[in-house]
Amino acid sequence: MSDDALLRLLDGSDPVPAGEGSAVFLDYLEARRAALIMELRQVDRLLVEHRRLKHETLERRIR
Repeated sequence: MSDDALLRLLDGSDPVPAGEGSAVFLDYLEARRAALIMELRQVDRLLVEHRRLKHETLERRIR
């Protein structure tokens, strides 16, 4: 799924697929969310190392 298609689904421009397709789509969203959280944690570590972000705020940013 392209990023543009995903954005249209998330902003409500396109309907979420119904039936069995919706389970696959929701699985995709969960996997995408996990990947984004991992990427955010990597970026946050670099920001903490360079004192651009306080360590205490890492988990709050993810929630």
